[in-house]
Amino acid sequence: NQFYIADVVVDIPVTGYPGNLGVDFVLGEVKILIDHTWDSDLDITLESPDGISIDLTSDNGSLGDDYGDPTDLSCGTTANFRDDASVSVTSGVAPFTAEAAYIPEELLSSFNGLTNVVNGTWILTIHDDAGGDDGTFEHAELVFELPPPCQDPQNLAATSVGSDNADFSFFSWNAGDAWTLEYGLPGYTPGVGGIGTTTGTSVLGAGNTASIASGLLPGTLYDVYIMETCGGDVSGWVGPVQIATIPDNDDCSAAFPLSVAVQGYCSNFTVGSNVGATPLVASGIGDPSCSYYDGGDVWFSLVVPGSGDVTIQTNYSTPQELSDIGIAAYDACGGVELGCDDDSGPGFMSLLELTGLTAGNTIYVRVWEYGNNQMGTFDICAFEPTDNAPINNFPCNAFTLLAGEDCNYSLYANVNATTSTTGSCTNGVGDVWFVTTVPASGTLVINVTDFSMGDGTMTVHTIGDCSDSNTWVEIDCDDDDGQGLMPYLYLDANNGITPGQQLYIRVAGYSGSNEGPFYICATQGI
Repeated sequence: NQFYIADVVVDIPVTGYPGNLGVDFVLGEVKILIDHTWDSDLDITLESPDGISIDLTSDNGSLGDDYGDPTDLSCGTTANFRDDASVSVTSGVAPFTAEAAYIPEELLSSFNGLTNVVNGTWILTIHDDAGGDDGTFEHAELVFELPPPCQDPQNLAATSVGSDNADFSFFSWNAGDAWTLEYGLPGYTPGVGGIGTTTGTSVLGAGNTASIASGLLPGTLYDVYIMETCGGDVSGWVGPVQIATIPDNDDCSAAFPLSVAVQGYCSNFTVGSNVGATPLVASGIGDPSCSYYDGGDVWFSLVVPGSGDVTIQTNYSTPQELSDIGIAAYDACGGVELGCDDDSGPGFMSLLELTGLTAGNTIYVRVWEYGNNQMGTFDICAFEPTDNAPINNFPCNAFTLLAGEDCNYSLYANVNATTSTTGSCTNGVGDVWFVTTVPASGTLVINVTDFSMGDGTMTVHTIGDCSDSNTWVEIDCDDDDGQGLMPYLYLDANNGITPGQQLYIRVAGYSGSNEGPFYICATQGI
């Protein structure tokens, strides 16, 4: 049978196996032999007499040719599929004969069922989904075997998940035998790396339930596996099924409180997470008016400061997990939306400015990931805006940086800062000043990383009189040699610095829109 785009459909009649799949027999192995160039064009499926269809392999093999060895005229060198193989076909290399067998993309055990028959017509379908290559179907073979003494359970699924508990269902072939449900953090190895287990006794069929009654952490991902013990035999571990427990602040009524910073910028972010978050269920409140909301929100609250003005900001967590956040604020749970923002913060993060609120009132902040298709952590904070310039807006009020062996970042900001001078590599707008002493090594590293400034610049000076800009002598300048668009400088004798010398460091935004917090540290260079 030759094929190109059009499917090749091969009927495989099976007789002589009275009984049911999973009870009396199992499909232990599928063998195929196909002569075809460019294997990644092929999608191969198998359908049972009961109409159950599985994907054996789709778009695998890259640029390689054939399934099996077409030059073996005895059809003895085939590409084989077994559930108990050690290598998935998705990791295999054409012609898929290096391993004795490969795990199919969907398991052969999917055909099993208490009433599913063996005898009848099985259908192998080969589809070529691209032009330019053709091929020939040569051979197919189905190998039926007796069931193992302790069959793997099937169809493990979570039926409900709470903040510290979860319920599951599964199918068992082993009536009266013991099952063990185990859970752990994502990626753990079942049987050796789990956090906890629960046990019970199986019944034949789909009526099995298992529960983790308590002990799970809210807002956390877990992998869950199950296995069975049949006298002296054991099944394999089946899974993982991944669950996400509901976070404690999933509902407005349990909103986490945020403190409001008073210095005009965020000085202390709270780490939030949308892992396990569900859509809002509350009377009288609909979807937020901005961003793309598809459920998965978590809630925070804050008390409006004396000015009646407050800004709420989200940022990337460390390590970065979420990159696009929406926020909305409400005057009460189920109340009126006060404001909504999508992308006014760093990158695609949010920043919501609220003014004219009543001091002392509590407002509620709703946070969600754009489209609700990613789970992870984010940073959130609230601050009261101020018109005051930073204390270190001028070199006479420079904050001291200690140059140590390790980089110990401190958080500062250039919010409302004026511009006191310019730099040789780029002018910079809205600067703040620091002072440090060159360490005994005679080398100095100054590193500035972003918090929400976005794009920063840095100059280093010697200063004779901090009040006289004519005595401010620049010795080096940098724009973008640090993280992202932030500055970094390495100074040594080539810059004319000496141990014990006092240096002044000026950090500014690249432009007037680059106003916000940043991290800075000074270390001994090597």
